[in-house]
Amino acid sequence: MDYENPVQIKVEAAPTFTLAALNKGLFVTDEGLTEQYISDKKMKVQKKTGLTVNVLTCSTSAEVAAAFGNNSKIFKCIESFLSQKDYPSRNPIIPDFFTILSVKNASQTTKEDVLTGLNQALSNTFYGITHTLADGILAQGDLNPWLNENRKIFFENVTTKTTAENIRSDRYVQIYNAVAEENKAAAYLATVITKGAGSKVDMNILNGCSADVSGGERQNLTKQNINFTEKQTSKEYVVVRTGIATDGTSIDETTAIDCIIYNLIDNMLIAMAEKGFKQDDRGYSELESVLSKVMGEMYQLGLIAKEGASPAFKIFPISQTAAERQLKVIRVKILFRLADWAKTIELTLSRTYGKVNE
Repeated sequence: MDYENPVQIKVEAAPTFTLAALNKGLFVTDEGLTEQYISDKKMKVQKKTGLTVNVLTCSTSAEVAAAFGNNSKIFKCIESFLSQKDYPSRNPIIPDFFTILSVKNASQTTKEDVLTGLNQALSNTFYGITHTLADGILAQGDLNPWLNENRKIFFENVTTKTTAENIRSDRYVQIYNAVAEENKAAAYLATVITKGAGSKVDMNILNGCSADVSGGERQNLTKQNINFTEKQTSKEYVVVRTGIATDGTSIDETTAIDCIIYNLIDNMLIAMAEKGFKQDDRGYSELESVLSKVMGEMYQLGLIAKEGASPAFKIFPISQTAAERQLKVIRVKILFRLADWAKTIELTLSRTYGKVNE
């Protein structure tokens, strides 16, 4: 008899979830901690064949400066991350904490070193990932298998304007970044991940970033599923277009479904641990109650659409066959619609020489 997870969910369209909090970021660097920081913290640095891996939980850029120096790439990355604002309120988009993964090999840091560090960091809380690694450590798409296995989302700056078919994934997000001093991936991650699952992903305002595309470049980058910044309004800011992963999936769909599935699984596991579900009408009613509660909460979070006065989800009647009772399996199905964000508005202006309000 094989081991089975007590809760198994099949989603008809991109089944993805994560056990990590969905509004936390991980920042990967190949820069090591300063000797002063190691001394001050009385740290025992873990080394393995020349590889040093450190995972830090921080809440301010000052902590990052203390650990890596205020001229480090990771410090400048975090400054960009923490500089983003919510509009129109202009309130800062600040997480209660974020995580930094330092992976440094005494000889040369490699992709394998990064994967080793990521696996060590899995016990920490994070969902969105970006990096300041030196060129050549990671090739485009190198992390896709790891991202799929661990249900994370990766934001990366790119200077190329094409995306190869074999590296495309709903968990790999590229943003065109021609200005080396900027970190658009970190800035974009803040507006998408820190604001929570299902947040708007197109026309997001980025502070401290320039518009570095024009004309036909926009069409080409859009066709290649590469996000980019441009000046779109009379306001002073620039915005990100087009809010998609490298396979063309809208990022907000992935984050919303991740959140829904995680909460369904967590609540069902809690109910199974604390009460359990009988294989009769009492158990079916209890299970439906748990599912309805979670989906209602997802509606309150703005992830589930509204139809009339009701949330747009339906739990199909629960029943079991004799064979399912013998196997102790309850199968249930939920139909739902996400409250997606519009990306295009088509407006028709009709001019008349006659009366308008006849």
